[in-house]
Amino acid sequence: MRKAFILGVAGQIGLAIFLLTSHAQPVAQPPTRGDLLAGKLRTIEPKLAAAFAAMKEKAEGGDSAAQEDLSKWLIYGQGTPVDLKAAFEWAKKSAAAGNGKGQLHLGMLYRKGTGTEPDEKASNHWFAKAAQSLPAQVAKKDADAMLGLALLYSRGWGGLEQDRVKALALNRQAAEEGNPFGMVEVGDQ
Repeated sequence: MRKAFILGVAGQIGLAIFLLTSHAQPVAQPPTRGDLLAGKLRTIEPKLAAAFAAMKEKAEGGDSAAQEDLSKWLIYGQGTPVDLKAAFEWAKKSAAAGNGKGQLHLGMLYRKGTGTEPDEKASNHWFAKAAQSLPAQVAKKDADAMLGLALLYSRGWGGLEQDRVKALALNRQAAEEGNPFGMVEVGDQ
């Protein structure tokens, strides 16, 4: 028993000496999905910043669709740091210019209190304007306008009576235009 103990201790000491004196190189770990994603983001970052700058130029020129898009990019920090107050201001410009999707977007910002204090009365005001403006954009086969109007019908916002059948028809129409969000909505209903 004593002999086995001594051999066991000697084996452990020998292993420790081998590990300390060996010149084994650490094994390189393969990159993880997170490493690959970080690399992709670093390569696309300059492209996003350039796209943001081009969109901002259009928005400053009075393009109401670019103003709405710029607002969303500022909310999500695409090509720029997140700036909720600036996003709210650009959404107000888009909505004031009569852009139906911009009006819906501003209504959502007021509803959620994004970049401003929550204000249900102002939210309802802009939803009502969007309910009047969006049908013209829907007639032009604008899938995002279809989804926006479907949202208003499904929730009964903007003075529209809640009508899930109309909402489904608009979502189906958006899906037929190839909009993936429309496809998801149709699948969910």
